[in-house]
Parts: sequence; structure tokens; C-alpha cells
Amino acid sequence: MRRRVPAYVLRPVRPHAPAVLVPIVVTMLMRVRFVTSPLTVDEGGYLAVARAWSRGARLYEDVWVDRPQGLLTVYRVLHVLGLGTPVGIRLLAIGAAAAAPFAEEQLGQRELACLGHSWEPESESLTKSIK
Repeated sequence: MRRRVPAYVLRPVRPHAPAVLVPIVVTMLMRVRFVTSPLTVDEGGYLAVARAWSRGARLYEDVWVDRPQGLLTVYRVLHVLGLGTPVGIRLLAIGAAAAAPFAEEQLGQRELACLGHSWEPESESLTKSIK
């Protein structure tokens, strides 16, 4: 017995470029100025734990920090890729900050599609009414 997949799951979600690009560009520009700044105490600690972990230390036994393994895994991957530097960590932060508005917009569109609505940013509806 096959279950029917709702139409909102199959419908592709298109990004609304003007509505999403502005927050992405703004957040990236706000973070770029910190690329060369030194690591904070937290970032340095996470990186130190990740380096020790990659050399064989056991998490939460040999090295300990009160953060989840997922965060430490990200720092370990950065270290293994040779990006365990202040610049590498800042570039990751810029990427994550740029991805957040896009992901939020996509989730919002999916939620509205579940409810049977569609979302049109003001800029698009305004230009349609003028034409």
C-alpha cells in the first residue's frame, strides 16, 4: 500500500531573489570585517579540543568542553582541512550567516505551501500591480 505524497512536498520552492539576497549580502558584509580578527576564547577552546581529538584524545574524558559533539566535529573538520585558523573559522561563519536567510525563506515557503498559501514579497507584488 503506497502512501500519497502531498502536493506541497513535490512542488519546487523557488527563491525570491530580491527578498533573500538583501539579508544575505548585508550579513556577509557585516561579517567580512571580522575575518582578520583574533579568535575568541570560545573559538580557541573549541579548536584546541578539536585538535586534541584529532590526535587521539577522547572527547569528554581526555579533553572536555561543555558543547555538543556536532560543534566540535565542525571544528575538527576545519582543522583536518587545514582551515583551523582564524580566517578559516571566520569564512565558515560567513557561509553559515549567508545560508541562514535562504534556509529560513525556504522553510517559510514550505510551511505556507502546507497551509495552501503562497508567499509573494512586497517588491514582486508591487511591480506586478504597476504593470
